[in-house]
Amino acid sequence: MSLDQPKSADALPSRDLMPKDLSPEAIQRRISEQLRKTDAAAEKNQPSIDSNHLREAVGNPEPPIFMWVKTGQIVGRPFFGGGKNGWEVEYGGREGRIEQVRDEIMDSAASVANIEHIFHPSDSGERIKLTEFDGPAGPIFIVEDGTHRVAGAKAANLDEIPCDVHTFSYPRELSTKNKNVAYEWEKRIKCGLISGKIDELEDGAFVMTIRGEAVPWAAVSSQSKFLEISKIYERIFPNGLQGLSVPREALIDPVANNFFLSGRWSEWKDK
Repeated sequence: MSLDQPKSADALPSRDLMPKDLSPEAIQRRISEQLRKTDAAAEKNQPSIDSNHLREAVGNPEPPIFMWVKTGQIVGRPFFGGGKNGWEVEYGGREGRIEQVRDEIMDSAASVANIEHIFHPSDSGERIKLTEFDGPAGPIFIVEDGTHRVAGAKAANLDEIPCDVHTFSYPRELSTKNKNVAYEWEKRIKCGLISGKIDELEDGAFVMTIRGEAVPWAAVSSQSKFLEISKIYERIFPNGLQGLSVPREALIDPVANNFFLSGRWSEWKDK
């Protein structure tokens, strides 16, 4: 994503996955096709991260679009449990829900009611809800609602599922009353991670207007979270952080990131 020319909503790669017909019957056919193509066990250790790591960078989301999303690109989940496979973690009191969803998906070819129960094409209020972060090589997503259903789809080894997806466009605004966060934002603007400006309001809030970003998580103020997101992104899109306006090392390495944010990149290159 160029700092000066961020992708428009019409150019998002995930839009190619959105067929015109998203009726329960059409979804059932597409799910059935996926189930026929594979009987392999679901991949273990799928990329996962706490949704809160990325939520700080969301800002003004657009109204949701009901569309197909590649399950392997859904990486963020609420109440992340950590461990090798965060998608196997269940909320207290809901043990067995992931397995139940998986079984309903596996049986969906015989019952269109299962499609309505899981994906709710006829009821937008009950659908799986995601937020999209459109990176330079393609999008990644975090779950806002429907964690067990996403985990069940991953357990069923589905390649893609229908979800309500919130995107965000540019320019967009983020706000904080935390001076340390505003200071981190200012460093990112100065070094070129973000194209934008920061205004301080009379109530003590800082508002950052973003015109473009090297990566759509550039506003994440925590270095450890920022680097973790970048590494997750490269697991989904190998070489996806190459050839950007910001050096790849500054996006994944803590020491390189420190040099870059402090305006000492030439010293890093000469090391």
